[in-house]
Amino acid sequence: MIRISDGAKNYFRHLLAQQDIDNLGIRIKAVNAGTPKADCVLEYAEAGDLAGDETKIDCDGFNVYIEAASVNWLAEAEVDYQVNATGGQLTIRAPHIKGSVPGEDASLGERVQYVLVEKLNTFICKLTNINIEHFYLKDEDASPKDLSHFSFQITKLIRRIHSQPQRKRHTYPNQIKKLFCVGQL
Repeated sequence: MIRISDGAKNYFRHLLAQQDIDNLGIRIKAVNAGTPKADCVLEYAEAGDLAGDETKIDCDGFNVYIEAASVNWLAEAEVDYQVNATGGQLTIRAPHIKGSVPGEDASLGERVQYVLVEKLNTFICKLTNINIEHFYLKDEDASPKDLSHFSFQITKLIRRIHSQPQRKRHTYPNQIKKLFCVGQL
């Protein structure tokens, strides 16, 4: 479960007191969880803002609510506030928010998806402004031979994109989309 330090609790109490709203709490949720762009969002939450399925953490005078869909992504997360010379720094460490490297028992498709999202996405996005984080291989049951061919095609396409002037790189989205399908595995 998420751990909230005393420093963070005191900081939240201070922020909530400034709002002057009865029973105001803090909601924490993960956005883009399981991807390289994963992040935590903290927001004020009144009773009417809650869905009712959140995990509630009592923090001596106020509540922190963890969005139900974010609970697993925020497992073992730590929220801390450290006072420093310029005021302070709120830090959230969520070791599972970006997902994890597929284990040895993961399917070939899961391992390929991990490489696509973790390794290729940033590079392709820089070259073409296309984000493949929600793309996947057309054939989930691809054989190693198919994946080898796919790898060759991606490498060839990236080299071709990289060799083009910036103004011409926008012409490649359809070629990239031919290799991927939009959606979730």
